[in-house]
Amino acid sequence: HSEKKETSIFSFIGKTAVTLKKYELANHLGNVGVVISDRKVAVATTPNGNVFDHWKADVLSASDYYPFGMLMPGRNFNLTDYRFGFQGQEKDDEVKGSGNSINYEFRVHDTRLGRFLSTDPIGQNYPHNSPYAFSENRVIDGVELEGLEFSSTGKYWNSLDGKYHVQTTVKISVINSSKVITNTVSIDNFKNAIQKTIEKDFSGGDGTSSNPIVTTEIEYVGNGNGFSYEFKEAEVQTDASGAVTGYVTGRTEKGIGETQTNNLFVSTSINGAQRTVGDIARTAVHELGHAAGLKHPFHGASETDLGGTSGISTYKDNLMNSFGGSRNPNSPEYNPIPSTSGHNVTTQQLNTITNEVLKDVKAVKETKVSTNMFPSGPKISGIKPPK
Repeated sequence: HSEKKETSIFSFIGKTAVTLKKYELANHLGNVGVVISDRKVAVATTPNGNVFDHWKADVLSASDYYPFGMLMPGRNFNLTDYRFGFQGQEKDDEVKGSGNSINYEFRVHDTRLGRFLSTDPIGQNYPHNSPYAFSENRVIDGVELEGLEFSSTGKYWNSLDGKYHVQTTVKISVINSSKVITNTVSIDNFKNAIQKTIEKDFSGGDGTSSNPIVTTEIEYVGNGNGFSYEFKEAEVQTDASGAVTGYVTGRTEKGIGETQTNNLFVSTSINGAQRTVGDIARTAVHELGHAAGLKHPFHGASETDLGGTSGISTYKDNLMNSFGGSRNPNSPEYNPIPSTSGHNVTTQQLNTITNEVLKDVKAVKETKVSTNMFPSGPKISGIKPPK
């Protein structure tokens, strides 16, 4: 029988030990559970320590938290005066003790009370909430947005069905600039078809952590708000001689990945003839995919589950396919099977949308731009979750 012995192993560059880097291991809420250094600890199998069995991480601190951030007694330690932890925020331990006071950008949070010590600086926009409430008392599926409001992490666990979910709301407004399609009945038919198609195409998943069940709902708002769809005639494309070469039926005006505000052009007619309702809805959802961060499969899409065998694309029926790209197999934009009929959205594409939305929501947190498409957490029937 041989006893295992732990030996600290340092790497040196000149006279400097490689212990300058620290790595945070956090959960889905950003709560830092463990901090490790960039050195490793060898566990030896022989008494003199000359034969190593395996390596261990050099743990500098470890913490377990109650839901509102208080450290659990007996379940934390800190070897290096590490100042961060709950939701990645900085602690202020000088007055109330370790981990009992957290500095957010706009307010200070008392983790024992689960309340802020000052009123909400934007509380006038949320009359239904207490001005001292922390994260609107939702501490499982989201985080506190720097002392301003609740912000969803994008994914939550539903104990009723034992699965992970993402709930997304899309705010849409419609402006009809078409001189061909002017009656309100047709416009309403277009809007209904777009709503049903968005809710169908941008939903899916099996409920696992890597593939949560995504549910998408549409909220129509006033003109000029949310994602603004403009209905108008298709744009004519011509060559140098003026001959018609094709038509542009849709465009994402502000570019790919602008998830919080975007103008989307959708043609309702081509050369004076109305397009089918299904074609209009497919174009609208395709352009929304661009606004949510999705690229054409032939334009550098990052999702690997779009597939491909023997150089022939298997993404023919994907929502983001189109008649664009090149027909030249040697082109980096080669599109072997152009199509505008598909509605499939892959698991990775749904994850791309969620990540793009969360990134944009975080980027606009201080300016308080109204979020137009965002994961909003679990819903209760008949009650909209806090925005």
